[in-house]
Amino acid sequence: MNKNIAVVILAAGKGTRMKSSFPKVLHPVLGKAMINYVVESALKLKPFEIIPVLSHQKELVEKHLTDDFGFIFKFAHQKTPLGTGDAVRWAVKHLSENIDTVLILSGDVPLITPELLNNLMNNHRSPVTITTLELENPAGYGRIIRDNKGNILKIVEEKNASEAEKSVKEVNAGLYCFDKTFLLKHIEKLTPNELTKEYYLTEIIDMAVSEGTPISCYTEKEGWRLLGINSRIELATATKYLQDTILKNHMDSGVTIINPERVYIEKDVLIGEDTVIYPDCHISGITKIGKNATIEQGVIIKDSIIHDNVHIKPYCVIENSEIFSNTVIGPFAHLRPETILEEKVKIGNFVETKKARFKKGAKANHLSYIGDALVEENTNIGAGTITCNYDGEKKHFTHIKKNAFIGSNTCLVAPVTIGESAVTGAGSVITKDVPDNSLAVERSEQRIIENWHKIKKRIKK
Repeated sequence: MNKNIAVVILAAGKGTRMKSSFPKVLHPVLGKAMINYVVESALKLKPFEIIPVLSHQKELVEKHLTDDFGFIFKFAHQKTPLGTGDAVRWAVKHLSENIDTVLILSGDVPLITPELLNNLMNNHRSPVTITTLELENPAGYGRIIRDNKGNILKIVEEKNASEAEKSVKEVNAGLYCFDKTFLLKHIEKLTPNELTKEYYLTEIIDMAVSEGTPISCYTEKEGWRLLGINSRIELATATKYLQDTILKNHMDSGVTIINPERVYIEKDVLIGEDTVIYPDCHISGITKIGKNATIEQGVIIKDSIIHDNVHIKPYCVIENSEIFSNTVIGPFAHLRPETILEEKVKIGNFVETKKARFKKGAKANHLSYIGDALVEENTNIGAGTITCNYDGEKKHFTHIKKNAFIGSNTCLVAPVTIGESAVTGAGSVITKDVPDNSLAVERSEQRIIENWHKIKKRIKK
């Protein structure tokens, strides 16, 4: 691929039809801003530079792109959005001298792929190349007008099209490739449209036709990949197209998805073969799930690593955690960030963990909170146990050594260490370290008050 490519991304529009105070190109598609998909596809071409053209809330869009991709952009700021032609006029001011090809993309077309862009570049055999597609309902798109020999005559925006031109189903997809010298020569010749007072990049096509300059064309057969997003409905439509593609790829790779209509899986998620995903699961971020795992109903997983043969029971929430092989979790467990569960760990119903590491074979089966803790091998944590890790100012650490047994309703007041094979009595509040092989019991002596029902009546009088 030519190394001297500049990619211009048009991202200055307000997105009026979105009815949002938020920049249109930052609205998420499967958890990722739509402009991110465009940037990621463009980066596969290894361009020399990328120039986003911004206007509406430009500071917010610029910060988002810089936070997500680093300082790889040369931002162009369109003072007043006056159409695609005006946007490109601002962009070309930032082109480096050694650029010879300019690829122009739209920031609101998130379903494009590197393969599509490669096809467009491979069809760039003349000073200007356009991308088209066929639509059964072409409303809202500029129409491609050809002569009897199939040569492109012009592109007509819908608001300026005649009834006959509106019936044309081949439309302009808004992706262009120009030789830089041709673009620079013609971009300053654009004139404002009589009706809209905007500068249309498509006028350059008219100039090329009048000069006899050949126009190349790439027609994308999968038109949905060039779906532009201008409304919430189109946002939902694009999301469904992308979701269907992602789920199909997983199923083709050996993943069982019991009901694809009721599963949410983001683009960067990896899933191994023979894993089963039940309905209503939500799997997002940089998540990797191994082979032969079972993810039951209603599970939420974000930015986590799930190894082979893990069984996650219904309605668990897992965030920024790692779960090793042959571990069982849930139902209704909550693994908060920095939880690590080693092999054959059991985390049961209504157990919450945070910044905790459970070593091989450790168990917390019921109704417990374990935070800022190391739980060593084969330890058993009884129901209702909590690590009291926060003193109102700082977090403190709890260390439970291997083969320990923590009785039900134990409060472990950190910092504290429970020794190997040590036991805590049910209902104890442990504030001091417990030596190896010891029993720690802390509870007040039980008192029996006989005839309490009679005493209670006298007290009420």
